[in-house]
Amino acid sequence: MSAHLPSDESALNAARTNPLGRKDLISLALVVVAAALMFLPGLNAFGILDPSDGLYAECAREMLELGDWVTPHFNYHPFFEKPILIYWAILLSYKVFGVSAWAARLPSVLAAIASVASIFLQCRRFVGRKIALLAALILVSMPLFAVIGHLCLTDMLVTLFTTVASLSLFSRINDGPSLICLWPTSLSL
Repeated sequence: MSAHLPSDESALNAARTNPLGRKDLISLALVVVAAALMFLPGLNAFGILDPSDGLYAECAREMLELGDWVTPHFNYHPFFEKPILIYWAILLSYKVFGVSAWAARLPSVLAAIASVASIFLQCRRFVGRKIALLAALILVSMPLFAVIGHLCLTDMLVTLFTTVASLSLFSRINDGPSLICLWPTSLSL
């Protein structure tokens, strides 16, 4: 057992300092494809059912209709209950793909896929490629994550930003560069 430990440690150290290798890119592609296969099929299979799902889709539709990208509207009255990023993402999707349930849900799906990819990318440096791949695939298979990823809600964007921020903080604390680290690693916090 101890004969394998040095090679495991050297592999982890290499993963911390080296950019993605060929096997890492293949694993990342596998994670992204698995997440896309989980979230994209059936995205338009059912209409807007959940009240919150409809609220965000309708707010973005009214903003598009009114041409107002600054003030969210619901029933044509200003609606400031939620952050505007979700509305902007849905608006952009509406502009590109037209107004539909599929287009309204696409930003949540993309955020879910990005969350899974960020789990793999950040974890591979600390636990290795195999365990990072397993962690990302476990996240894809979680039932609540899959259900929320299919709805037009703020939850997936919050999940994405929380995941990236938390793992970046963990990386930075452990003296490694993070996904969002813009300063040299020689500088201290």
